[in-house]
Amino acid sequence: PAAGLCTTASDMSDFLAALLTDRRPDGSRFFPASVIQGLETQQFASAPEVPGRCYGFDCVSIAGRQALRQTGQWPGFNSVLLLFPKQHCGLFLAYNLCDYLRMERRVTRQFVEKFIPSDVDVNGGARDEMPDPPAAGSFEPLLGAYLTARAPHDAPELDLPRQIEVARSPKGNLEIDGRPYREIGPLVFAKIETGGSRAALLGRHVAFRLGRSGQATRLFTQTSAFRRATWMNSMQGRVFLLSAVSVVFLSAVVLWPIMALVRFLLANTAPRPAVAPRLPRANLSLAARGTALAACALALWFELAFALAQLRLKPFADFYGLPAPVKHLLWALPALLILNAALVPFSFIVWRKRLWHPVNRLHYTLLPVALGLFLYVFYARHLLFIT
Repeated sequence: PAAGLCTTASDMSDFLAALLTDRRPDGSRFFPASVIQGLETQQFASAPEVPGRCYGFDCVSIAGRQALRQTGQWPGFNSVLLLFPKQHCGLFLAYNLCDYLRMERRVTRQFVEKFIPSDVDVNGGARDEMPDPPAAGSFEPLLGAYLTARAPHDAPELDLPRQIEVARSPKGNLEIDGRPYREIGPLVFAKIETGGSRAALLGRHVAFRLGRSGQATRLFTQTSAFRRATWMNSMQGRVFLLSAVSVVFLSAVVLWPIMALVRFLLANTAPRPAVAPRLPRANLSLAARGTALAACALALWFELAFALAQLRLKPFADFYGLPAPVKHLLWALPALLILNAALVPFSFIVWRKRLWHPVNRLHYTLLPVALGLFLYVFYARHLLFIT
């Protein structure tokens, strides 16, 4: 069910019965009362306002029913164990599919709505009544992008970190990751679920924390914590930076050889009077161009190889560690750092010596800037200096 453990559905049913009834066939107790109480009592939460974890289980709310959940996930295999202590009922589900527990969420929700009595009366009372949305602008400090803070701050990120968007819905409620939420307390929100013709608060809870500036800096859910993302660290910012620097690299790798070929052909078709070559200047220009071409070609190769490795390892995106296919590529990043250190003085030299046309010099100066931004993206993902 988790942590690489293997079992059968029959054994899991016995385990469920033992946890829910705490009785052997002869009527004796399986566990001391303190064990069952510890399993059913919340021990940790990312924030006091949201559900957290018991020993070995997540405290979750599924369609308004409080449950304990433990999931198991591996590429090609998924499982979930659900306990409903109040209703003395449980469910174990296992299947072979790489869907990141999407089927599990659908099946468990349908099972819960059909067989588990609701913990909340959704047919009347104040919980069903939808208050007017907050005044315009009251959500402004909460709006923006948030990045997951689940992994250690220096853990390598094989994929871009999970990002959720907080926005205002057309109806005036808060919209988190595309789902509507309404405020149930100061900086505390619950997901709005629709049941029949009326809406009820039956979903997960989230809580915000404000910084000294008055802007929200943290977002806490039942299973994770998120930090407000700056533009540079957001998914949109990183994708934009990688796209922009890739265009700069391609312009050097593609345009420079074409320009050199055109100059060579023009020189052969229209010969000029012989002039003594200025070897030091020519060698300096060749060294500057060669270093830049090597850096751009290496950066483009690394970006393509890294993307292909990510596609092959996509089912492992949620797991920790650094797979060998990715680790074997990371030597390119320190090499790019060394090449960029050589490009910076070359950029000053080409302007000082006036080697080329000003437009070409400006284009050359863009290369170390683009390479620095390229390295920053991978430095922010803790992939630049891997030991």
